Amino acid sequence: MRLLDGYNLTVGAILAIFTKIFDQYGTVLVTFLIFNILDWITGTCKARICKKESSIDGLKGICKKLGYWVLIFVAFLTGQNLMIMGTEMGISLDSANYLGWLTLAMLIVNEARSIAENLVEMGVQVPEVLIRGLAIAEKNIDSVAGTGEEQEQLASK
Repeated sequence: MRLLDGYNLTVGAILAIFTKIFDQYGTVLVTFLIFNILDWITGTCKARICKKESSIDGLKGICKKLGYWVLIFVAFLTGQNLMIMGTEMGISLDSANYLGWLTLAMLIVNEARSIAENLVEMGVQVPEVLIRGLAIAEKNIDSVAGTGEEQEQLASK
């Protein structure tokens, strides 16, 4: 009986946390999850078609996808904590709220581009407008986030 109570408490707590998270960010996170799955499926199909299938590469891909989720978690928590600390110190760090969103936006565009690339390599006719649109979106996100050329200039100093 105690084991069942502990199980129910644990499952209930997990469901409550997911309900809270998905209440606020649900659509975007589900979209990213679907893109992760589609990228894995199209990548696997591409590897089979090109006769480059490898369990090691597949495992690396899955680990990379898990890393993306860790990165999103870290970006959102970092942004929220910087805002809290900024308020306590009397410093405006409100823009830190966008760390998670910009990270997630970049990763969604990256996944969409990867899916499109996989499909192209499989011989699927992908509309050029999608490829160009994703490139433009990536460039716009990079400019808002201050990445790309600015980041390369900072790294070279």
